[in-house]
Amino acid sequence: MSHFPDELALLALFRVEPIVIDLTEGLDLFYQESSYRFSTPTEDFIVTLFPSMDEVTIQVNQSVTKHLISYLSLKQVTSFEIIQDDRKKSMIRLLLDKEEVRQTIEIDFRPIFRQSLTEHLIR
Repeated sequence: MSHFPDELALLALFRVEPIVIDLTEGLDLFYQESSYRFSTPTEDFIVTLFPSMDEVTIQVNQSVTKHLISYLSLKQVTSFEIIQDDRKKSMIRLLLDKEEVRQTIEIDFRPIFRQSLTEHLIR
């Protein structure tokens, strides 16, 4: 089973209430698909999480032109970690384990968008 931050940590990170896709009453956020829409001065973000299915989608567009900067659709996220979340910077790390390969994706949301992908052989 994957590790995702709890609802309060996600609210603090994204600084917006999620738009919940499945409104089944009493269902924990872990079992629902939620989208967080937020902006910085230079980028617009849509982060969609479906923790029970280990899925994360992150779309980043340039604020003024609306041009797509990045689109990630990840289906086997084993860990979603908040690395830093303060006034100056917010950063997450996503881990994906696939057989003998671990992918690590680090994403900065603030002050400016940045992402890096690293693959490691795990044997």
